[in-house]
Order: sequence, then structure tokens, then C-alpha cells
Amino acid sequence: MTFSERVLHGDEVATIAHTQAYEALARLKDGNRDGAQECLARALSLGSSEGEFWKSISALASRIGEIDMAIEAARRFSRTTPMLLSRYLFYWGELTKAGREDLAVAEIERMESQVREHPAVLHFCGQTAAQLGDFDKARGLYHRALSSGGSAPLIWFALSAVSNFKDSPELFDAMLTASRHMGSADANAGSRFQYALGRAYHDLGEFEAAMRHYTAGADLRRKGERYERAQMEAFVERLVRDFTPENMAKLKPPQRPHKRAIFVNGLPRSGTTLTEQVLTAHDAVSDGGEVNLLAPALIPTLGQTLEGAFAYQASGEPDPWGRVAATYSRLMDMRFGANTLVVDKTLLHSHQMGFILHALPRCPIVWLRRDAADVALSCFRNYFSSPMTWSWSLADIGHFMRLEDRLFAHWQEHFGEQIMVVQYEEFVANPTATIDRLLVHAGLPPQPGLDQAHLSKRKVRTASMVQVRQPIVTGRIGLSRRYERWMGEFYQTYEGR
Repeated sequence: MTFSERVLHGDEVATIAHTQAYEALARLKDGNRDGAQECLARALSLGSSEGEFWKSISALASRIGEIDMAIEAARRFSRTTPMLLSRYLFYWGELTKAGREDLAVAEIERMESQVREHPAVLHFCGQTAAQLGDFDKARGLYHRALSSGGSAPLIWFALSAVSNFKDSPELFDAMLTASRHMGSADANAGSRFQYALGRAYHDLGEFEAAMRHYTAGADLRRKGERYERAQMEAFVERLVRDFTPENMAKLKPPQRPHKRAIFVNGLPRSGTTLTEQVLTAHDAVSDGGEVNLLAPALIPTLGQTLEGAFAYQASGEPDPWGRVAATYSRLMDMRFGANTLVVDKTLLHSHQMGFILHALPRCPIVWLRRDAADVALSCFRNYFSSPMTWSWSLADIGHFMRLEDRLFAHWQEHFGEQIMVVQYEEFVANPTATIDRLLVHAGLPPQPGLDQAHLSKRKVRTASMVQVRQPIVTGRIGLSRRYERWMGEFYQTYEGR
């Protein structure tokens, strides 16, 4: 075979691989998740030398929950020419999302010192250390990243998450000095730096200044995307209208029930990570987190509507809801290993609760509730990595929380016997009693020491990664009172004051 023939053959293979990617998108549009998976598998088996192609394949695979495919495509992306650090960071990020940071760290350790000491790599390693609760190591890595000329806004943001500025006045002075050079930062970096300043002033007890910077950071995020109130209202009304016991009784029962997860639901900052940490400390529970794998399993329902559910049910699949449960279980196996009980605290499972109740009826459900003002303030003060547009304004937070209360009332009224409600304030005031109730509800045997779950070395990736490393205390109850004078917009939309 001549060189030109080999090149032509390679071009033909690449064309076919691209065709499979487009076909995967078409099948996704029709709700054919399994067909999309097959197309992506064929694209991976064919191969291609184009780096950006593999990045697209990785994103598509992530969208349908195929973690192994997403990682392999990301690995290929990192290995194609030109070999760039940004491509390696993308690959390491995919490993991190799948809980395989150890593979990323091992690869970094094999890199030459110039790569290991690059500020972006130091930043990445700092985040990994912070997730494992090694905050001293994380701070050291962040400081090295700053001194190496890293992206200051992003590193200061990460540093603020694992620091207490009241105990480190010199750190606060250094950040104020850095703030004089942030004028050219883009909106994403600039907003993170504003949140970092907010945290610093909060630690120092200067709440007016803290609120000013939190608001500035949130305003920068709102410039790119805004919360659509009418759209969310219509969505919640449809859930309440459609997912009634009468309508859900028309869905075929699953023939293959699974007990793969303990679902922990609740608004962000309501105590879900604390509950996850306690449950995962039990010997019968292997891990947990914001899993985000139920949505891919529900792709055949075309938008997770009851109408889509009936259409999927009529498609000819002999056991449609057993298939959804089996897909969810298989995706969980990829993420956590086979046949282990896992805590799934994916945000806003309240929007998928009907499908959880029907397709996974053996899975225990725990719903966290907390003082509304404390939740609202904590959501406003935290920079969530996922774009939760409702959290960028106290008024929008009030609107969204009111809708979440409506969903809570709906699911509790009709399916309350399957849902355990945990009040955060009661949990932290009397951990032993709440933990005993959790174990009974989850079908777990008693185990001593779960009230010391903060000593666990497992990875925590949420905004609560620092708090859950501390003993269970009542000190965070009523924190919103410090910001009472600035919370009028929240009370107006949430309570109608």
C-alpha cells in the first residue's frame, strides 16, 4: 500500500467515525440512548487522528453516562498532536469526575518537573488534595501556583474555600493587593474572585462588605445567563399535574427491581452532604456523591415528562422501567464498581422523583429540610460549579425555593410513606437519634461511630467539603440572621412579605 493510499484510507475511516458521531446525536434526539451508545462505540473502534473530534465524543459519552467511553475519548484527545497541557487537563478532569483522581495524579507524577510545577497542574493537584480533606497540602499547592504565575482569580477562589481569613490576616492582605490587578479578568474568573473576597470578609465578620462582593460575583454570572421564572413555574406545574398516583398507576411496574442507591434529596446547603457522609461511613455503603446518572438512564422518556414516559412504554420494550433501572445500575457500576450500595445525592432529584418512585421502588429516599433563610443565604454565598441560574439573586432564590416547597408538598402528600424527611436542625442537635432513623429507613444494620463520619478520608467534591470534615455541630443554625438586613428580596418572593 502506498503512502497516499494509507492517507486516503485514514481519511475514509475518519469520515465514517464522524458519521457515527452525527448518528449518535440523531438517535439521542429520538430518545434512543442505547442506539447512541452503539454509534459512539463504533466511532471509538474506528479511530481518528483529530483531537477535537475525541473531545466531542467524550462530551457525548458523558451526556449519556458512558463514563468509560468518555474517559477513553478524553485520553485520546490528550494524546493527539499537538500535545498540549490543556488537553491533558481535560483528560484529568474527566478522570476526576469519574472518581479516578488517583490515575490522574499518578500520570502527573510521571511527568517532567516543568509540567508538574505548572500553575494549572498545581491548581489541579490542590483541588484533589482539598477533596480528600488534606487542606494544608491544598493550601501549599495553591500558594505555589500563585507564585508560579497562575490564573490568580481562579487560584484565589480555590484558596478561599480551604482558608479561614480570620486566622490568616496576611492572606487577606495579599488578596487585597491582588485585587488591584483584576480589572482584566473575564466574567467567569472575575466572578470567582468576587466570591473569594466575599468569603474573606465573611470570615472577618464584615458582613456588609461580604454581601457587596457576593452580589458583584452573582451579577457577573447573571450577565451570561438568567433564571427563567415562567419556564420553571410551568415545569413544576406540569410535574404536579401529571405525576399523580392515578397517572403513575398506568405505568407498567418494573419486572427487575434494583436496590442500587440511597437517594438523598434536598436543596443545596440543606444538609445533604452531611447525610451522605454519615451513610457512606457505614460498612454496607461504598461511596456516594452528586452522581448525575439517573438523567442519562431516563433519556428514552424524551424530556422526563409523563407524556414521554407513556410514549417510551408503548415503544415495544417488554420491561421499560426495569430497563431504565438496569441502565442506571450499569452506569453506577462503571462509576463505583459492581453491586455496591451508593448514596446518590444528585441535585434536584425532586424533578425526577416520579421516576425514582416508579422505576426504583426499592431504593430508600431521604429528603433534607432546613430553615429557608439559612438555605437561601448559603446558596447565595456559594459559587456552584454547575450553572444554577436561580442562585444568582436572592429574589430568584426565593422564587425557586417556593416552587421546591410545592414539589416537596406534592411528593410528600402522595408518596410520603416512601420518603423519610430529615430536618437539618434536629439532625445536628441530636445526631444519634437521626442516624438511627436513617439506618432503619435505609435498611442498614446498626453501626457505632457514624456520628464521627467527619473523620472519613473519602473524597468530597461539593461546596460543603470543608464543613463535613468537622464534627457535627449546631453552630451553623441561624447564620442568615447576620445578613437579615440584606435579605428583603428573598423574603418578598418566598414569603410575600
